[in-house]
Amino acid sequence: MQDILEYKKLLRQRDKLVKKLDETTDAEEKKEVNAEIQDIDDLLEHMRLNSKSVQDFLRNGLSQDNTENKEEISSDSNAQEETKEKESGNLFYGCIFFSVVLSLVFFGFKSCLNRHDANSRKDFSVESILKNGENELRLEEQQELIKKQQQQISEQERRIREQEKEKAELQKKEQHETLVRNSIYVSNARYEPNIFDGFIYFSFTLTNLSSKIIKYYYIWVDIYNRVDDLIEKDWCGKYTGPLNGGQQENVTFKLTNDDQASLFRVKKMRVEYMDGTVLEVSPDEISQIYKHD
Repeated sequence: MQDILEYKKLLRQRDKLVKKLDETTDAEEKKEVNAEIQDIDDLLEHMRLNSKSVQDFLRNGLSQDNTENKEEISSDSNAQEETKEKESGNLFYGCIFFSVVLSLVFFGFKSCLNRHDANSRKDFSVESILKNGENELRLEEQQELIKKQQQQISEQERRIREQEKEKAELQKKEQHETLVRNSIYVSNARYEPNIFDGFIYFSFTLTNLSSKIIKYYYIWVDIYNRVDDLIEKDWCGKYTGPLNGGQQENVTFKLTNDDQASLFRVKKMRVEYMDGTVLEVSPDEISQIYKHD
């Protein structure tokens, strides 16, 4: 009898929890109520399987319920007792049916929740993949930007090096031009034909502007005809010193006996000093130290 009373008590508790489950909207609370209902269902199942009185009660619900009603409530009429027993039996079976329905609803709801969780995890996984893809794309863009910036920096450094190189070469050229202007001066240059031997003579005044002694002086000349055709290339005249610093000397060379010779262009000069140093005069520097009549 005690098992049957406990069994009915559990059924009433379950009904209350089912009602509470229907009324609440909080997900956490629903989860807790479902857990309590599951615990009661486990106890009910355990009693149905292990309690003989409950099994007899379920098989003979009408007679067992009638006995319980006689102990709890006195009745003046056997017909009323049978009616009450019948109503109690119907109520009991109705509760069982309702419990089964609620169990099915619960498991269906739980299955939906599981599917929802699985879909959520799936959506989260897809979202993570998309975010990772976006991050990788941003990383590639940043790396490409850094690469372009490095290229720009390298290009700027190259231009700076070229500018510094050009500046150094220009400075070196200016220093050399200054050295040439302060070293020698060739003036009164003239080309004179000699009617006696048929040669053209090249004469000039060589001035040593430096403090060093000139040992050798070389001068190269190209010879052209009247229509600017080259007759002789790199004719070279050599002067042998010594020529002390601050002194000058008239120099004459027998240039050519070609009667077609008409134009003469000085190409370059070279000075060798007694101390072993050498001064090269480039074509661009000729005009600064060479004056002809």
